[in-house]
Formats: sequence, structure tokens, C-alpha cells
Amino acid sequence: MSTRLFAVVTVAFGVVLGTQAACQKEHAQGLMLVWNVPLDSQCNARPGGNIYNPYGVLDLALTNQLWLFPEVKNVMPTIEEATGESITDGTIETNTVSIVSARVDFNLGMFDDGTALPFTYQFDGYTWPLSTYVGPTGSIVLMVQAVTPELGNFLDERMVEWVKRGFERPGAWITAYVSVEGLTQDRWPIQSNTFAYPIHVCWQCLIDCCSLVENPALDPAEELPCYPGQDSSICDSRCMLVSHHWNDYLEAKRQQAKGETFPWAVTDPETALPKPLNPCSVCPAAVR
Repeated sequence: MSTRLFAVVTVAFGVVLGTQAACQKEHAQGLMLVWNVPLDSQCNARPGGNIYNPYGVLDLALTNQLWLFPEVKNVMPTIEEATGESITDGTIETNTVSIVSARVDFNLGMFDDGTALPFTYQFDGYTWPLSTYVGPTGSIVLMVQAVTPELGNFLDERMVEWVKRGFERPGAWITAYVSVEGLTQDRWPIQSNTFAYPIHVCWQCLIDCCSLVENPALDPAEELPCYPGQDSSICDSRCMLVSHHWNDYLEAKRQQAKGETFPWAVTDPETALPKPLNPCSVCPAAVR
């Protein structure tokens, strides 16, 4: 008798585990990454709107990092909607998802020359830790650093090589693949879809020529974007304040003050002086 009881309990326990595993698989993609939300005038990204960025722009003359603000929707219903039972019946809401991390992978396109770093990012990617939650049928905007300074420095090295070869204001496309992971309140792992986000990586494409003087003065009326070098343009008179190539800017101005002239394309790097790399020289009157 005890042997039969043990067999019945074992089978019942296996059925319960099988049901839970099936539910986990059924709701494995209970989160949906919809789009990348643009920032408002107060540098806030709010969910629920119909305006989105179809692609990003990263100007390496200004910065070496790029942030994404993806809107995430919890597509699972409430427990009451799904079962008809509520907390008054002793049923706890478990479909609220705690978002714990974002996964970012890359296709580096023209920047992938087979070296170790792009191989690491393209195939291994990285995980960005998060700590927030989204309720059933709700949505939230996350803040994820898609291009980290480490990756940005690698892209910047390649971009500077192109500039020094004589390419004027070059650009190339990469693609970030973002997904989100979370846990329901009863600790089932939940994943999102993979969101592909194209990024135009460029040199000086977000710097506008707002003045034609050689040493432009600052205009107090000019406002900086929330993240200079990302998505929104700035005036050349603000460039030297935010560019991570500020040391190249100072060196170019020093050489300019000494009256040194340089060809745009250096054909003999062994004998020619190094060409100044001025990240802010976008006006026709600026000395390259």
C-alpha cells in the first residue's frame, strides 16, 4: 500500500512540475521591446507615446558612448484577468515582472576587421544590470548603455584612421541587438524579444557650422542636447566643451597659432609632420 501511495505522489509531483515547466515556456517572452524612445525637452523618456527613434547617431568626434531608451511592455495579463481569481480569493498577483538585466550584442559592420575586440562584442556581447519592474499590461522605459566607452574607443580608433587617410566626415553603420530578462514574482524567468537598433557611427556629422570665424565665441543662447554627440546636433562653438577629443583640438589650435600648415592627405608619414586632428573644424574658414 505504501509503495502504491509513493508512486501516486511521485506521478502527481511530476505532473505539477511538468505543468509549471510548460507555463514557463509558454510565457518565456512575456516582455516586448517596442522601440527606442526619444528624450523630451527635460531629458526624460516617457512610455506610452507614438514617437520613436528609428535609428541612432553616434558622432565619435564628440563622444565615445551611446545610450538607448527602449520601451518595454509587459504583455501578460493580470492573474485576475487570466483566472478570474483575485487577492480576495487568496490569489497573489505574480505577473509583475522584475527586470534584472539587458543583453546587448553587436554587428559591427565595416568596423569588424577580425581583431579580438569586435569578435568579443559581436559574438559574446555584454549584460547591462537593471533594477526596476513593470506590472501586467504596463510599460516602462529603460536606460541601457548600448555603446560603452570601451567599444566606443575601439570604433574611434578605426574612425580616426579613416579621417587621417583623407576621408572627410566619414560614417558607417553598426547594429545593436538588445533583449531584456526578468523574473515574475513567483521567480519564473521571463525574456523579451530581440530588438535590432541600427546606429550610424560618424565623424562630425552632429556638429553644425554656426559661425564662420576662426575662433568662434560662445553664444549663451545655444543649448546643449541631453547627450552631446548622440542623435542631436550642436554648434561648433560648443564642440570644444564636450568633445572627448579636446586634447586634439588644443593641439590643432597650438599648431595653427604657430603658423604651421599641413596637407589634408599626408602621403609620406615618415617625413611629413602629423596632421592636426581638429574635431571641431566644420566651417569652411576653419583651419584643418
